[in-house]
Amino acid sequence: MSSATTAPSASPEIKKKSKKGFLLILGLLLLLGAAGAGSWVYLQRQAGDTAQADGSPARKTKPLFTPLDVFTVNLQDTGGDHYAQIGITLQIEDASVDSEIKAHMPAIRNNILLLLASKSSDELLTLEGKQQLARQIGVRTAQGLGLAITDADTATAGAIKTASPSGAPEKAPRKTPAENPIKGVLFSQFIIQ
Repeated sequence: MSSATTAPSASPEIKKKSKKGFLLILGLLLLLGAAGAGSWVYLQRQAGDTAQADGSPARKTKPLFTPLDVFTVNLQDTGGDHYAQIGITLQIEDASVDSEIKAHMPAIRNNILLLLASKSSDELLTLEGKQQLARQIGVRTAQGLGLAITDADTATAGAIKTASPSGAPEKAPRKTPAENPIKGVLFSQFIIQ
């Protein structure tokens, strides 16, 4: 009978030890989980800081693209009749700009057509000519949206011109430069014949 009496007394000791062990393991798991979560948050912040320190902009949203109809224009060549067929896609970062582009499409197309018609095939055949044309199309599109951005402003963060009391345009203060809503001009087609 003595074996029957010792068995029940051993059971509470085992339960106490197993509870302590369980609580100890649970505490360690919680501590490791918190350390892991803290490390993950720290590494995510470091990765964000590294991307910004490298000079690459941190994107908040995906870029939006607005394709325009293909432009076909006669070029200003003296040696013969040349024309260009140019497909243009505008890169924007805000959906509201897309609706503004659609609302102002006649003015934007007019500005771009006049710009393209003023070019010669020699200008458009070089890489520098294509890059300059892309910058100018971005400016002409912003002007079609009603913004007073000039070609010179593209080199200085796209500051908007404002009218002075005399009516002559003057630059806005550099503390609050407005940006061109057109972030990029991409050519989907570029044919000169």
